[in-house]
Amino acid sequence: MKLSLTLLLLLLLSSCFKEVNIDLPKRKPKLVIGSYITANKPISVLLTQSVSSKDTIYTLKTKAQVNIEVDGQEYPLVQVKDSLYRSNIKAQYGKKYTVKASVEGYETVHACDSIPRPIDFSIKKYIPISSVDNEGENISSIIIAIKNVPDAPTFFELRMKSTVNDPSNLDEEGSSSVYYESLQSHDITVRNEGIVNLSFSKVGLLFSNEFMQGNSHTLTFDFYNLIDDEYNAIDQVEVELRTVSAQYFKFKKRLYPNLDNQAGDLWDGTGNPSDAYTNIINGYGIFAAYSQVTHTKNL
Repeated sequence: MKLSLTLLLLLLLSSCFKEVNIDLPKRKPKLVIGSYITANKPISVLLTQSVSSKDTIYTLKTKAQVNIEVDGQEYPLVQVKDSLYRSNIKAQYGKKYTVKASVEGYETVHACDSIPRPIDFSIKKYIPISSVDNEGENISSIIIAIKNVPDAPTFFELRMKSTVNDPSNLDEEGSSSVYYESLQSHDITVRNEGIVNLSFSKVGLLFSNEFMQGNSHTLTFDFYNLIDDEYNAIDQVEVELRTVSAQYFKFKKRLYPNLDNQAGDLWDGTGNPSDAYTNIINGYGIFAAYSQVTHTKNL
């Protein structure tokens, strides 16, 4: 009887799979740029290449020529290691930067962006336990007030990290820091973007000032704090408000749904990938800018 049931189960499981051969079109590799620039820091560019789904090596075998153009003058970037290139100049507000990269055998690629002015905010309130989820886990909240510039389209990314007392993993200051993943908010400015937090790989909360009124907007966001865990005695949190360019915003809005679609399991499966946003001419990737204001809250 047990043998019959085992054979029947194996038969049912085997009928759930079907081998399908897919002929993927072959495409000529293109250069891929990854770069976020911000004020008062050197410009770093990660330069790789596109590959087929079966390949895992993205690095280039040939050294590239990478330049940054600003105010009509070009500055060469120095290869730091492997695919990483860095400038000797620091980026500034109010200037347009153009990155150009050329490698023998590839089309020359370029892209441009400008660093937006930072928008300040203040931390109004911290709520240790604001609600409880379906599994009984405590949810914490922080309320912030963002300065708004009416009638000026502005894009944001909210990030937050904690300082944790962890004797087994200490940095130079005697503590370790980690970014919170999957921040959530019921605020209309966030819900308007239509992004649902499913992935545990996202550290940013995207929104704009489209529905903000007046010179200030109060936003509440939620997170799992783990303050009751004796091994995670959080001393403080750092809230980072990035004012991001339109290029940055568009790229992240396409990236987050892709991360969500990968957050499946054995029963629910995963979602279909969506096309990534790119502003790289003749290639792929992103060259985008942001500015950042950080405030700290002691817990």
